Amino acid sequence: FPVTILDRYQIPPILLVIDEITEMRSKDSQDYFNTIVRLSRAAGISVIAGTQYPSHKTFKDFCESRTQFDARMVFRMVEAKDSHVILQSNTAYKHIPSKKSGRGVWKFGEEKIIQSLYISDNRFNEIERQLCGVRKEVIPFVRQKKYWHKP
Repeated sequence: FPVTILDRYQIPPILLVIDEITEMRSKDSQDYFNTIVRLSRAAGISVIAGTQYPSHKTFKDFCESRTQFDARMVFRMVEAKDSHVILQSNTAYKHIPSKKSGRGVWKFGEEKIIQSLYISDNRFNEIERQLCGVRKEVIPFVRQKKYWHKP
C-alpha cells in the first residue's frame, strides 16, 4: 500500500461530521459547505454529512454538494424524488420494504442494498467507554456579522 501524507507525518485522521445539512438554507452557507466538502479531501479531512429529509426543496444546491461525496447511504425514502436527491435513482424508494427496519442503500460506484447493524443504547455506551482514549471534540460555531467562527 502507498504511504500517505497522514502516515508519513503521523497526522491523526480528521473526521468532520455535519448533521442536518438541509438546515443550511442561505446561499452563503450552502456555498461554504460546498467549498469545505470540495477542499477537505486534499487536506486529509473526511466529511460525513447527514439529514433526516434530503429534499431538493430544502437544500437548493445539494446537487452540487452530492457530486463531492464518493460514498452515499440512504435508508427507505417515502417518495421516489427524495431517493433521487441522494442516489440519482429511486432505489431507496422502490426496493426497500417499509417493514424492514435498518435496510438501506449503499452507493459507492454501484448501489447495494444493505442491512445496518442495530446497537442498543447500553451497548453503544459500552463501546464509547472503551474508546475513551480516542480524542473527540465538538466545536461550537457562532455567527457573528457575516462569518461563522469558533468562539
